[in-house]
Amino acid sequence: MEKVWNKDAIGVSYTYLKNLNISEDKPYRNGKCIIRRGIIVTSPKK
Repeated sequence: MEKVWNKDAIGVSYTYLKNLNISEDKPYRNGKCIIRRGIIVTSPKK
């Protein structure tokens, strides 16, 4: 199931988030969400 989160749902726009330099140690927080940047670990394709 895929969910789409627009700027009204999370309270911030994508362009604004791109300019913040979000990291694991420095997440973005507001009254609706917390957004962190990290590494997604996946299994290798066979």
